[in-house]
Amino acid sequence: MLERAGIVRGHRHGRGVRYSVDAERLRRASQCMAGVAEQWDARLSAIKRIAEGVALSHEDMPGLRRP
Repeated sequence: MLERAGIVRGHRHGRGVRYSVDAERLRRASQCMAGVAEQWDARLSAIKRIAEGVALSHEDMPGLRRP
């Protein structure tokens, strides 16, 4: 997969394959993954705020049974 993405290049060396890293492509891939991680962090924080808000509103209702 890394080779197909252009992040590494494989070179035959005897019976094995040696790989070299394209540092620029790796840097760009890392930045892209960091951006996705930030988006997920924001989404998960929003879900947490919603869940905590629901929990607080349930505490205000004494007759409500929790699952």
